[in-house]
Amino acid sequence: MRRIAVYGKGGIGKSTISSNLTAALSVGGKRVMQIGCDPKHDSTRLLIEGKDQRTVLQYLRDTKEEERDLEEVIRHGYKGCICVEAGGPEPGVGCAGRGIISAFDLLEDLGIDSIELDIVTYDVLGDVVCGGFAVPLRNDYADTVYIVSSGEFMSIYAANNILRGTANYNPDRIGGIIFNSRGDEEEKERIRRFSAAVGIPIIAEFARSKIFLEAEQLGKTVVEAFPDSDTAKKFFGLAEKVVLGERYTAKFLSESELESVVLDRSVIKKADGVLKENVTTSAVKKKAACARHEKEVVHGCAFAGTMCVTLSVEGLATVLHAPRDCAHYAVQMVTNAMRRSFTNGDIPIRPFARPTVKCSNMKDEDMIFGSINSLEASVNQMIEEGNRTIAVVTSCPSGIIGEDIDGMMKRIKEKDPDVTIIPIIEDGNIKGDYMQGATDACMQLIRVLSKKGKKERSVNLVGVKTFGINTLENMSFVSSVLQRMGVKVNCTCVGNTDVASVRNIPNAELCILMTPDTIATETMALMEKEFGLKATDNMARPGMKETELLIRELGEHFSEKEEAERLISEIRKEFNDRLEIIRPRLNKKDLYVVGMIRDINWIMEAAAGTGMNVVRCVVIDITDRSEAAELEKEYRIEMVPGGKIGILKSMKDRTERILDPYIPTDPEMDAWIKKDISKIRPDLLLSTYPIDGRIRTCYLPVNPDTSPFAGPEFAALWARTLKIPLKEGWKEDVV
Repeated sequence: MRRIAVYGKGGIGKSTISSNLTAALSVGGKRVMQIGCDPKHDSTRLLIEGKDQRTVLQYLRDTKEEERDLEEVIRHGYKGCICVEAGGPEPGVGCAGRGIISAFDLLEDLGIDSIELDIVTYDVLGDVVCGGFAVPLRNDYADTVYIVSSGEFMSIYAANNILRGTANYNPDRIGGIIFNSRGDEEEKERIRRFSAAVGIPIIAEFARSKIFLEAEQLGKTVVEAFPDSDTAKKFFGLAEKVVLGERYTAKFLSESELESVVLDRSVIKKADGVLKENVTTSAVKKKAACARHEKEVVHGCAFAGTMCVTLSVEGLATVLHAPRDCAHYAVQMVTNAMRRSFTNGDIPIRPFARPTVKCSNMKDEDMIFGSINSLEASVNQMIEEGNRTIAVVTSCPSGIIGEDIDGMMKRIKEKDPDVTIIPIIEDGNIKGDYMQGATDACMQLIRVLSKKGKKERSVNLVGVKTFGINTLENMSFVSSVLQRMGVKVNCTCVGNTDVASVRNIPNAELCILMTPDTIATETMALMEKEFGLKATDNMARPGMKETELLIRELGEHFSEKEEAERLISEIRKEFNDRLEIIRPRLNKKDLYVVGMIRDINWIMEAAAGTGMNVVRCVVIDITDRSEAAELEKEYRIEMVPGGKIGILKSMKDRTERILDPYIPTDPEMDAWIKKDISKIRPDLLLSTYPIDGRIRTCYLPVNPDTSPFAGPEFAALWARTLKIPLKEGWKEDVV
């Protein structure tokens, strides 16, 4: 299949040329698709009887991901040709170049490449020099570039820029110049001088003619409306040259050379007036710097989530393609995690101690001129320092300007085929929130690094939270259970691990989910699809009941039933002994619980084991009514329906509202809870957020220990809390 791009200055007639060329190719029996890459979205109008067409970007904005269909963004035109319009933002809003990139990505996701075609034509605006409009110039899109130009200086100026852009990617792809005359007597000579100077032939000439207007009034191309005209015959001749596909090397002129060749005169002297650049630039920079601090930073973007995964993998270097302040903020999240671990007496995630990370240091001007060279230099520096596996994580600016990460990777791989570069294209918060970034990082590392080999008697732990201060303790308990059965932990997916373990993921015999969150479930779904791995039916969750279920399942799978029962017996004895020590201080005390349903079981176990009276359990965000009913029956507690609390979810599901997980979102529900607590006056309140300062309160952990002893340890805190006086009497002693 041939892929051609028709470039030209805006208004020069490239869409008319493209449409007539597509029509001529279609008449010749070729299966052709034309993709309009201009925000005006009028490229294919004459191929579909002058009708308007829904653009890809309109469709992207208005249609949910799960409802998208390729047929809704294509139209079948003259002689069966296929028409697509990328579209763009409203004038003066957004970045049209970024829109082209998004449109191409969506077309690829919808399966545009599955259509059997002979030729794809990209009709592209050529006087806007940005990464988005340059996409068709890249090697994986257009194999041949045709330039439409008149003999006017600005049109030739745009043509020269197109040659310059093509030379930046692969210069040997110019199909020729298509001369579309404006009727100026001198322009033919000017375009011929330019053609000779750059060594690119004029392969077709079209004179100014009313026939184009007459065809347009009919909503048709000249080829369709007047197939026997001399103009139509010229398009058939052009189609034959396109099919032959002869190509030339892109050469371009400097501005002084261009003026000399095209205008046939010496270089024009610069004006005497000098821009007050220093004053203006410094003022703009000062204003921009102030603007950055006018609003609070966005917490937890996908860029940060991705980086927190990559930095937790030993042997994996990370290059952050971002401004320095974005990288600094993200890396501080890692150092803060280490501080929390040391403060709490826990062991920090090992790779966090000395992260291998580098930033490309994108600057303001990079948003205009691009910064792929600085990124490539950063990656090469990592390689020179001995790193052989490198993750490249992109931030918002990279996504806006459409950096060619694939091209950079190809150049580096050509020089050093043994190095592994893992692109994780998050584009800051454009892709989603922290959870989405962490999920994408886990999945991309697995896709690129994991290799099938011989199966081992080992287990992958999926969904390890690199930021939890109890992460290593949770892993340690599960590892000790597996060790009793002669099974080793292969990889913790993905965090606090190393590159070799990630490579070995497919060779584990089984997987265990460490959490029910998005990161764990989506990563596990990928591993099942790609490698046929299966997860245990039971997750590693807090509480005695959940632990028993998991150990029995592991014993069954690894033919260690007797050892599993011995282990359960030992753990249950310790579980009961711990509760018995606390029971005298908690027995018959009234307990009020406001919690999330997914983690309520282990708390109810501890309450029942210490003899506490659960007077009310307000289960918030009830997503599974059957589970709620089971809890109600088992622990004889009253479920209070209604009310909602926001649970942080991935922005991937944009139909869900993104809310703080600790603050009630229904004022009526909050008022009801406060009134109910005030009436009941329980001895102890368990909650995820502050409710009533007159009641002794313990806060439910967001990331509880994955251990059967999470309940007894939490209950010990309850007992200590009940001994604390509600009123601080020492304040009254101060004179």
